[in-house]
Amino acid sequence: GEEPVEPLVTGKETLLGEPFLRGRFSVLNPEMKVFTLSVSHNGANILFSSECRTISYLDDQGNLCWEITTEGLPICAALTEDGRFVGVGTDQGKVYFLSDAGHVLWETSFPGKIEHLIFNKKADEMVLSVSEEERDTLNCLNRWGSLLWEMETGPLRDLYPAAGKEICYLE
Repeated sequence: GEEPVEPLVTGKETLLGEPFLRGRFSVLNPEMKVFTLSVSHNGANILFSSECRTISYLDDQGNLCWEITTEGLPICAALTEDGRFVGVGTDQGKVYFLSDAGHVLWETSFPGKIEHLIFNKKADEMVLSVSEEERDTLNCLNRWGSLLWEMETGPLRDLYPAAGKEICYLE
């Protein structure tokens, strides 16, 4: 029953200092859990995943551009900085790579749960953490879904893109 909190847009304040609202998107169930929120570098594209097993892609006015349903809960999702590509990971080990038009370009599966997913700064590689019962790994895929490398880790708390093709992770 509460109003959603709207983001502040720099330079778009009204004369009274109130933020200027560009758009709004509301979900039918206000108690729905949102797993991930990702925004393109220029703010023109917004992506979120929810417990409804959906990935929703909005424009900067809050209009729904497309929505897809995933196999499993989409617990992690990310946009490339330019908003042209989307990566999604589920609790059932599915990884989806989509275009900004909502077309699934490829999908693959891993044993375990995809807990974190990021694109590197160049947006040509996707790095994801996979958690199985006895094993945790980092995996790097190229834009065509080929596995470039895999590395064993402990359970990860977070994953961050760094300069170029480098990544940082927090165990």
